[in-house]
Amino acid sequence: MTTAALTAEQLAQLRAVAATLIPGSDLSPAAAELTDLDELLERAAVALGSQLPAVLAALATLPAEVRWEGMAEFASADPAAFELVSTLVAGAYFMSTTVLKSIGYPTGPRSAPPFDLAADELATGILEPVIARGSVLRAAPHESVSRSSTGERPSPEKET
Repeated sequence: MTTAALTAEQLAQLRAVAATLIPGSDLSPAAAELTDLDELLERAAVALGSQLPAVLAALATLPAEVRWEGMAEFASADPAAFELVSTLVAGAYFMSTTVLKSIGYPTGPRSAPPFDLAADELATGILEPVIARGSVLRAAPHESVSRSSTGERPSPEKET
């Protein structure tokens, strides 16, 4: 893994949230039982990309002691912050091969399809409607997007 996205304190907070929200069952392990939970939390945090600062801000507003009642109050007081934190925790939990196996989800190596299979699928014409439709772009609120008939985008103009 590259640089850490979370501090030791943030990892401790997330472990406590995971232990509270995902206590486990007879069929699935508790989040606290996962030996690789810290690594999974890091991976989930990195996967959030541009939303990570919002998650870190939400972590700063967590109750000092993470218990069920405190999490319920946190969810009521700031639903958006609760959603960010709980989504990170749930995402990390479901990245665990132990958890996936416990719910019967297939795990194992992933591999790209052979080139000829991809070529055969493209030969079926699956992309023809998309190609016929042409490019679809949404303009950012501050600019308009247009393309020439060759598909080239005009050079950007400075706003005045």
